[in-house]
Amino acid sequence: MILSSIVQVEDKLKNFLKEEFGLSSRIITRLRKEKYVYVNGKYRYMDYLLSPGDEVKVRLDFDINTFPREKIEIDVVYEDDALIVVNKDPNITVHPTKGTPSGTLLNALGHYAYEKGEDYKIRFANRLDKDTSGLIIIAKNKYIDHLLSKQFVERSPEKFYLALVEGNCPLEFSFEGKMGRLGEEFKRSIIPEGKDSLTYFRTLNSDGKISLISAKPITGRTHQIRLHLSELGYPILGDELYGYSGNIKRTMLHCERMIIIHPLSGKRLELYAPLKLDMKEALEALDE
Repeated sequence: MILSSIVQVEDKLKNFLKEEFGLSSRIITRLRKEKYVYVNGKYRYMDYLLSPGDEVKVRLDFDINTFPREKIEIDVVYEDDALIVVNKDPNITVHPTKGTPSGTLLNALGHYAYEKGEDYKIRFANRLDKDTSGLIIIAKNKYIDHLLSKQFVERSPEKFYLALVEGNCPLEFSFEGKMGRLGEEFKRSIIPEGKDSLTYFRTLNSDGKISLISAKPITGRTHQIRLHLSELGYPILGDELYGYSGNIKRTMLHCERMIIIHPLSGKRLELYAPLKLDMKEALEALDE
């Protein structure tokens, strides 16, 4: 990706990069080392004095993928020069770990990009648990990652999840509490020294025993929706960690919709991910 702009007033190149493009000091340092900043077609140092009418161009493709590529089918729901959005399948880990060194979404994305003649370091703007399906946004370079991360830190993106839960839920309800971990355990709990968390819920359908709900998390804590529903007495189907005791083997939670501001155009971007087959079938059974 190349950013380009025409200088309007006299200024140092470094200041222009910060003010015009919103580049962080860390990215500017990397650009200086790679010599990826040009003024009127020539590389210039960061202290170079710009004049009105100068054309500044910045190359941002200085990081490439270093993980093995694997041919794994992925469901791409949106893509442009800045980012790619996938509808993640359940039972696939997002990023390689010691326990899961391969077969991850990152490995699949590396192959997908390679097949299109692209090679970029894969940066996830948001994460989902292995069992959870739905929207995941990937930045194609460090600049876009920086702008997306800023949005998530400021909590400006709107996220909407669908969940199938045990119980007959009220039409509208919410949960607020301080979340954290007790010692080294993986499971999250409501504890006095935890971090603030808040989720709004709305019931879409119910047969008295199972309910389909929409969840809108205001904060973005790990396992937030899962813990909040468990605390309310409505554990998600398949979520054995937070109280489900039936025979469904995957957490019936899906990130269906997300609204962000596109990092380049500044326009509102609404993303949508259809339900995966297993959850769709479970929902059809509820309707019947």
